Amino acid sequence: MTWQPLPPAPIDTDPEGADPRLFIRSVMKAMLVLEAFDAAEPAMGLQRLAERTGLGRSATQRFVHTLEILGYLRRDPKTLKYSLSNRAFLFVRSILSTNSALEQSFHLLSRLAERIGETVSWLEKDGDAAVVIGTVPSPHRTAIILPVGTRLELASSCAGLFLRNSVDGLGADSIAQGWAITEADLDHGSLTAAAPVKDVRGNVIAVINVSILRDRMTAQEARERIIPALVEVSREASQIAFG
Repeated sequence: MTWQPLPPAPIDTDPEGADPRLFIRSVMKAMLVLEAFDAAEPAMGLQRLAERTGLGRSATQRFVHTLEILGYLRRDPKTLKYSLSNRAFLFVRSILSTNSALEQSFHLLSRLAERIGETVSWLEKDGDAAVVIGTVPSPHRTAIILPVGTRLELASSCAGLFLRNSVDGLGADSIAQGWAITEADLDHGSLTAAAPVKDVRGNVIAVINVSILRDRMTAQEARERIIPALVEVSREASQIAFG
């Protein structure tokens, strides 16, 4: 999975739809600092943070100092680089504790991962991305792991087929039957299978995603071994969502 840089920070204009009488731009800038950290750069000095956020060194220093005092950033005394602190998990806890569909379906993900031996993830839509909200890693030493928080583009991911309700340009199969398989979703050595979780109105609320190394099975083998179990679990999860 390749890292993609953050889009240019919109620090000089308010976002579309913002009421200028109510919108607080300093909050937006503080969030830009928090969102600058990722797997590619989990720790950064002030200069690098200023470059990634576009805030300038002086403004970055003030926001970083404030976030450090509040406990959301920590500084390594040796390298003088900043990183997100464990306090940031408060946001994750709040999100997961209120996601009843995932909470009640997680045992299904665990059962599926144990049965097929591959990484199983629960993804939901956030803007133009599919975000991993929950994941059960493969027991194999070599596997594709999708940590919670991983973002995949809707336009180019298997999960995006269902979350954006379009198959244009992705070349997936059998989406009308409630499942899809794509190749090179994450890299050229992988296959991805996905099936939707729907609410009582038939709306897709999430996607259950299976990440497969092609060294272990072909696309045809995945159709035969993975799809029946995946579809079964997605239907069970949808029944939970009905409640």
